[in-house]
Amino acid sequence: MPFTRRKRRSSNCEQSNSECFSGEPCCHAEVDLILEDRKKQLYGIEIKSTAPVGQNDFKGLKRLAEIAGKKFQRGIVQYSGEHTVGGFGENLLAVPLSAVWSE
Repeated sequence: MPFTRRKRRSSNCEQSNSECFSGEPCCHAEVDLILEDRKKQLYGIEIKSTAPVGQNDFKGLKRLAEIAGKKFQRGIVQYSGEHTVGGFGENLLAVPLSAVWSE
């Protein structure tokens, strides 16, 4: 499936031959992890090591949502902050890394 294909790209797209989620060349859109469930629904996860989170951190997830259409279920940016934050778009959340390890 083309959505699960991902290569890292350099910040200069002119010198990169990376491919986007759809298999086409792209710039400035990547997602660290894309999960697909048995129903072929997609979940994107971006992992960020710093605390401030903003719209720019959701760029790759928004592109994935655009390409996947109804298959896209949720996009999460995991970050080093303390609170779950919404308001970045439909089905997009920023979730603290600590939430993965808490009960």
